[in-house]
Amino acid sequence: MSDFKTLCTPDILTAMQKETVDLYWTALKKDRRLMEKHASEYFWIRNSWITGSRLDARFFIDRAERLKEEGVDFRKERAVMIESLNELKRKKDALRKKFPRLSKETESMIDFFDRMTVWRERRKKCSMITTYFLSVFC
Repeated sequence: MSDFKTLCTPDILTAMQKETVDLYWTALKKDRRLMEKHASEYFWIRNSWITGSRLDARFFIDRAERLKEEGVDFRKERAVMIESLNELKRKKDALRKKFPRLSKETESMIDFFDRMTVWRERRKKCSMITTYFLSVFC
C-alpha cells in the first residue's frame, strides 16, 4: 500500500467488520441473551438499497454455527481483524513521524479522503437500517 493511501485509510472497522468481530465475541460467550442483543444491533446487515428485513437471533446463531463447522477459530479471527486495524494505526503513526511537515494541501487531501470514507460507511449503514423501516411502514 502506498504511503498516501495508508494515510487516507480510516483506522476504523467498517460496520460489517465490526459486526463480524462482535459476532465472534458473542459466539465465544455462548449466551442466547447476548446473541439477542447482537441481533438487535445488527438486524440490518443483509439489507440493500432496495430490500430490507429484520434478522433475528436465530439467523446469527445459525451463522455462527455454520462458521464454526467450517473451521473458523473465532478467537483467532477476531484477534487478526483487531490486529490488522492496530497495524494500520501504527503504520499511520510511523508515516506521520516520517513526514512531519506535510503541506497543508496534502494534509487537507488526507483528511478529505479519510472523512469521505467514514461518511460513506455511515451512509451505507443508515441506508440499510432505513430500508428496513421503510419496508415496514410503507
